[in-house]
Amino acid sequence: MIFWILTTPRSGSNYVAGEIWRRLGGEPKPMEYFNPESVACRPDFTPDPAAPVQSYLDHLVAREGLGGILGVKMLWGQVQACCRYPDFLSALTGRKIVRLRRRDVIRQGISLFIMRQTGAWASGVAPRRLRLDEVSYDYGAIAAAVDRIERHNSLLDRFFAAFGLEHLSICYEDFVAAPDAETDRVLAHLGLGRATGALPAAEPFAGQSTGVNDTFRERFLADERARLRGDGAFRGPPLFPTASPTSAADSDAASD
Repeated sequence: MIFWILTTPRSGSNYVAGEIWRRLGGEPKPMEYFNPESVACRPDFTPDPAAPVQSYLDHLVAREGLGGILGVKMLWGQVQACCRYPDFLSALTGRKIVRLRRRDVIRQGISLFIMRQTGAWASGVAPRRLRLDEVSYDYGAIAAAVDRIERHNSLLDRFFAAFGLEHLSICYEDFVAAPDAETDRVLAHLGLGRATGALPAAEPFAGQSTGVNDTFRERFLADERARLRGDGAFRGPPLFPTASPTSAADSDAASD
């Protein structure tokens, strides 16, 4: 059995995927098999030219599956790249799909910005670039990250609508608040129950968010307010006609 988790960067997908896998009896692990780095590190795989995606999935089930179950996590960029292969949509159609999103897209964008600066993509991963305390606030870069996530969310929604793909929508914040209940909901959608070999309950969730994330969020929202608040600086055509000083004076004289 193959199921899919379609999402956007920094949505908490590693945590959600890990909870699902733990309940099925396996150690939590990422499932982003269509990341180019993941594909490149499989020299033992040779795609079938007639069905490259399905042959890759068969390869993964044989080597990575948990009792014949394979979970595949994909970001929008990977979905878009796979659409060039004719057998991709047939590999999705009729499968169980989970759509994961995050309500607080601003915090998600800040997480993406910080990850790009540090290179640390998960909790416990050592920074490969800057240390967290070396990351400087950058309104423009954070706004671009937020815009990218919002666009990718929209493109995923359009993708589901265009191909009529049925799916279960879940939210990262709900998963953090009630992981067991939300995992039950996902497993019910997948048609899977709690495995007899399920691992013990995980430790309370501790995400990557820190005081830096909170500080950046407050600064970003303050900058947004300053950007959006009316200050007379807009140089486009006026919405409301205004009287010129001359006409106003003439009007006053006429009323005397």
